[in-house]
Amino acid sequence: MQSEERVFEMFLRQYREIFFVLTNAAEQITGQYSLSFEQYLLLKQIHEQRNITLSELADDTRTTRSAAARKLRALLLDGYVEQEAKMDDRRVKYLRLTPKGEHVEDDIHQVFLQSAKTWN
Repeated sequence: MQSEERVFEMFLRQYREIFFVLTNAAEQITGQYSLSFEQYLLLKQIHEQRNITLSELADDTRTTRSAAARKLRALLLDGYVEQEAKMDDRRVKYLRLTPKGEHVEDDIHQVFLQSAKTWN
């Protein structure tokens, strides 16, 4: 039993170390735009799925609706994302990137692609 416990603890330690390294690397890129990596992931998802709703965004990014709304609020306030009410149901709001959001998403995407060249 101690052997399994030790293997499990090693797994958790390795997982945390890898997660820490990857998160820090991503945050160095997105931080240049005053965004967290999680906020960038929202921008990327909104870019890829035009006119997505908050509920769809939360589902697609595997987060709760309230967590997605918190991260989205800053993107709305900073002018990266805009909302538009659905014509036949004003309670439903579609999300899309503003030109500023499109530019930042593309810039960050390009930096990640450049970084990926060094990963081989």
